[in-house]
Amino acid sequence: MQIEVAIKSPSKKNTLASVAVRLTFDEGRQITINDFRVLTNKQGEPWVAVPSFAVQNGKSFEYHRTVNFDKTSLREITETVLEKYQDRISKYGEVPASETSDELLFQGDV
Repeated sequence: MQIEVAIKSPSKKNTLASVAVRLTFDEGRQITINDFRVLTNKQGEPWVAVPSFAVQNGKSFEYHRTVNFDKTSLREITETVLEKYQDRISKYGEVPASETSDELLFQGDV
């Protein structure tokens, strides 16, 4: 499985970056998953949030992932996202605004 990451400036409050992940499989088939986010934990370290949706449970909410991965795939995806995010921060000092606001572009799509 090949992992490509497209990052743009965040559209949501308290988010460091909005991310799309494209997975390419051996047969050449692809899946693009939008709405990954780079957030920070209480220690100020970045981490990757998988796309999810909220379900109200009384006065609180439960969050459920829209896509589930096995542990190895999830680790590979999050490591790739964080590496790409850190590269952007090192290069630009922040995540620069994307040329297109509606769609994330992958390297080969430009």
